[in-house]
Amino acid sequence: MLADIEKYLTVAQKESLGILEAASTASVSGASGTGKTLLALLLARKLAEQGKRVLLTCYNRALANYLESVLLHQPNVTVASFHALCLRIGTSAGISIPGGWNNTVWEHRFPEVLEEALEAAPNLRYDALIVDDAQDIKER
Repeated sequence: MLADIEKYLTVAQKESLGILEAASTASVSGASGTGKTLLALLLARKLAEQGKRVLLTCYNRALANYLESVLLHQPNVTVASFHALCLRIGTSAGISIPGGWNNTVWEHRFPEVLEEALEAAPNLRYDALIVDDAQDIKER
């Protein structure tokens, strides 16, 4: 599906994808419907095909479910909502997961769990991180 879509990209989308492939860090912004999520999916596929372990994350679980369905059979790609990612990585690293799931836990403790987990188990890190709808994720 994604391979066929690439031929329909606009010139600006093709240029953006090329820049993203070459950059070590980049940010894409634009209005709704301009193709930011499509670029995220295409970039994840391209990086994974280069043998990189790719994490594609977002804040919204419904969006994460959609992204995962599109990349379901793509090796080397993990798709997870931010909070599911914190739970998954924290559990894999043996970090205690806080209870009382409320906004304080979601916004403050879960990012700490993720940081602790990646310090304790660096093998859980990814080669490439792609964040879709990053405006919903707090800076920390």
